[in-house]
Amino acid sequence: MGLFNSMLNTAAGMSNAARQQRAIQLNQMGVELVQSFRYEEVLQYFLEAHELAPNDPRIKQNIDLCYQALKMIDEY
Repeated sequence: MGLFNSMLNTAAGMSNAARQQRAIQLNQMGVELVQSFRYEEVLQYFLEAHELAPNDPRIKQNIDLCYQALKMIDEY
């Protein structure tokens, strides 16, 4: 989680527009990785995107789908 926390700390100083843009990028990276069925890795991208844009319904939906794929739906 070191890299994850480091990225969040960096994000704390970002403008809202920059945070939203980074969230979109992370979400897209996760979507692209879904095809590899590496859901635990994919989930980290979605969770990081959610930290940056907590009100984005697409990101929330992607997290839910990822938890379903991991059989962890009660986690979210």
